[in-house]
Amino acid sequence: MRTAAANLKSNMIFLLLCGLVMLLLARGTLYVLPEVLWVLPVVFLLIIAAKSSNLLSFRHNDGYFPPLCAAICAVLSGADLFAELEANETLSIFSASWSLPYLLLRIVPAILLAGLSFFVYRAIFVWVSLQAKKSGSHAFQNTVSEKPGEAVNRRRDFFVFLYCLLSAFLVLTVCTKSSFLYPLNDWVDANCFFTVGKAMAEGEVLYHDIYEQKGILLYGLHALAYRISAESFFGVYLLEVLAGALFLFFAYKTVRLYCQRGILFWLPWLGALIYTSHSFCHGDSAEELCMPILMACIYISERAFRRGKNLSFWDWFLAGVLGGCVLWIKFNLLGFFVGWALVPLYRTLRDKGFLPALRAVAGVLLGVLVPSVPVLVYFIKNDALSDLWTAYFYNNIFLYSAAQDAEQGVFALLQMLYSRVRMFISWAYPFAIPAFIGIVWYSLVSPAKYRFAPALAALLLVPLIFSGSLNLMYYWLAFAPFAVYGLIPLCVLTDRLLKQDFRRITAALTAVSLVCTGLFAWAFSQNTYLMQYEKEDMPQYQFKETILSVEDPSLLNYGFLDGGFYTVCDLVPESKYFCTLNIPLEEMYEAMDAQVALGLPDFVVTRSTPLVSNNYVCVASANMYFEGVNFDYYLYASARVLPQLIESGVLE
Repeated sequence: MRTAAANLKSNMIFLLLCGLVMLLLARGTLYVLPEVLWVLPVVFLLIIAAKSSNLLSFRHNDGYFPPLCAAICAVLSGADLFAELEANETLSIFSASWSLPYLLLRIVPAILLAGLSFFVYRAIFVWVSLQAKKSGSHAFQNTVSEKPGEAVNRRRDFFVFLYCLLSAFLVLTVCTKSSFLYPLNDWVDANCFFTVGKAMAEGEVLYHDIYEQKGILLYGLHALAYRISAESFFGVYLLEVLAGALFLFFAYKTVRLYCQRGILFWLPWLGALIYTSHSFCHGDSAEELCMPILMACIYISERAFRRGKNLSFWDWFLAGVLGGCVLWIKFNLLGFFVGWALVPLYRTLRDKGFLPALRAVAGVLLGVLVPSVPVLVYFIKNDALSDLWTAYFYNNIFLYSAAQDAEQGVFALLQMLYSRVRMFISWAYPFAIPAFIGIVWYSLVSPAKYRFAPALAALLLVPLIFSGSLNLMYYWLAFAPFAVYGLIPLCVLTDRLLKQDFRRITAALTAVSLVCTGLFAWAFSQNTYLMQYEKEDMPQYQFKETILSVEDPSLLNYGFLDGGFYTVCDLVPESKYFCTLNIPLEEMYEAMDAQVALGLPDFVVTRSTPLVSNNYVCVASANMYFEGVNFDYYLYASARVLPQLIESGVLE
């Protein structure tokens, strides 16, 4: 008790600073968070102040992370100012309402909270250091297993992969609409991918004969899925389960670098938290298929870090291959690889010199060529290289960008980033919270030369992902691999608790974990509502009978993204622009309007908006719930196919 009192006395300035910050925050400074929430960190700081002798001390060898942490906290605490401006359009920083006292009440807490965040870090750093000294080892060694498990056990890895495959099967069978439990994956993006993959499988040339804005590797995978199942998403479902299994397997390999036991128990929960989040959306996003690729890169770097070595040439080469795959799936995810490479490349340059660093860059470039050469050969052979550049790179960079936002100035960009981070918290909190906690843990316990690696990879994902004007919930799924850093300390704790190898108990707990995660997915997946529908309840299947009653029919999905009508009817679009995409491309609008004006398609499907045309007659309508809205769907038939519909008995 005396020691605690003495510590509190020595930290009196620190406590007064805390009190001043809380006083200003209680004056209504915060806009988004309730003021009472800030009592919790103050209570925590009081406990730390009672246990530490001097929180105001700072040694130069503590590194540069504390001031960086303080700067980040200052930005976050000042973000409430932007939130209020975003919600109240009448406020302006130049308006009369912005008096000097009001500005002080806004700015001073942000500055003081930045200092407070520094001392929070300082307290944690001191505690971790003291614990390490008591055990006689470095904090990083004290926190993680000293045996990284470098020896390759292929038999063990084979059975672990089967376990990951079973985990992915249990969770994704419930969570993805591509599963056989669902009548159809009605997500418009997934149907776009499937339609383009189908067209490629039937000989159409991507970007030249059929237009979509993602990469060729994504459509190639869907072409393979189409060959497995032409009129359903079963092939896509198998692809998703395989991707999920690979993601969990590389997550396992990463965590096992730090501990030995408890991993298999927690591993299915990692998948359950990710696939039940709102960011998972409907299933079959480009980000979902890139998750195992990003996870494999994290494993490559962590394996080298745990060995205390720099990345080898073959590590860089493999990273280049993986990065090349992402390049041809969705290139705005390449920010991850830029951030991922900074720390190991800097260590190579510092430890070995310029030539080894240049060799590392060469390894990456050679790796990128592995998936890129077949892609370029495909487009050169089909005389579509210019279409590749225009459709995939130019249009995505310049038409899909947020140039209009940039013209509004830095302040508007800060508001936009803040609002998107807020959405990230609400859409992806099941894996965002473990990712954040894990990255903070990593920065505290890892050697200084590696501590920024995951944070840089995560931060540099943001600029490219949000360079566009859209902020869709599935964008954030690209950050899911960082949740593995939250799994590591949990498994380390389990490893310490299980000091003896209780194999039977471990096996029983692992089986219970599998069952529980399956039930968890069933309870919390946002997609299970669609299981209540039969195929005949959905507009796609209701319209199918009418469309296929015409010999060799043609179809146009007009005015909205692909609704799945091409999929259930197993039709290849006859037009390059087969649906309306989320890109302001005038050529697309003009081409689709011209098709309707000339009456070229036999059938036209619209959503919400009836078609006004003398060439078509509405022959069917239906209603369906999708993403929180009940949409009306209309099927229009060309006048020339009406006799066939009447003859077949579809129309009277």
